[in-house]
Amino acid sequence: MPSQDVQGHLTPAEALAESLGIEHLTLFANGTLALLTALQVLRITGEVITTPYSFVATAHSLL
Repeated sequence: MPSQDVQGHLTPAEALAESLGIEHLTLFANGTLALLTALQVLRITGEVITTPYSFVATAHSLL
C-alpha cells in the first residue's frame, strides 16, 4: 500500500507508479542527475561513447 501525505493524497511518484502499474519508480529533477545515478548504480567504468550532438551535461555526467 503506498504511503500518503498529510491530506491523504498520493505523492507524484506514487501516483505515477500506480497509474503505470509498477512497483518502483524514482523521479529526478533533471537528466543529468538521472544519468549520474544510472552510471553509479550500474558501476559503469572505462570508455563511454556518446554523440557529439548532445547537451554538454551529458558529457559532464560521464566525468
